[in-house]
Amino acid sequence: MSARLFVSALSALSLCACADPLLYDEDVALLGLERHEHCTLMWQGQEISVFFDASAEVAFDVHHHPQGDGSLDTAVFLVAPERLSGKTALTFPVASTGEVCLHWRNEGLQALRLRFGLTYSAPP
Repeated sequence: MSARLFVSALSALSLCACADPLLYDEDVALLGLERHEHCTLMWQGQEISVFFDASAEVAFDVHHHPQGDGSLDTAVFLVAPERLSGKTALTFPVASTGEVCLHWRNEGLQALRLRFGLTYSAPP
């Protein structure tokens, strides 16, 4: 391979690597046993779509705080807790107005990389 062709191929690879993070709203390092939560106020009838990429297995759930107190004791799960890794995409309706939280937990001892993005439908 010529030096010029090698540089062109290398440039194309770096462009691809630079474009990838633009798909995600957040890029988070989760240390061992650490959690990350993203909450937003949603209205009944809205839809939320989440896509994420986890470099290792994470426990993921989506819950709603109908009383707005933020306590997991009163949380209603919209997506039941499950272990996921790699690329995942979900879309689901919001059943009632209130705070909706996406929650990831690294259950391992090694750090992992979590990148995610969200889209919302317009309020009714």
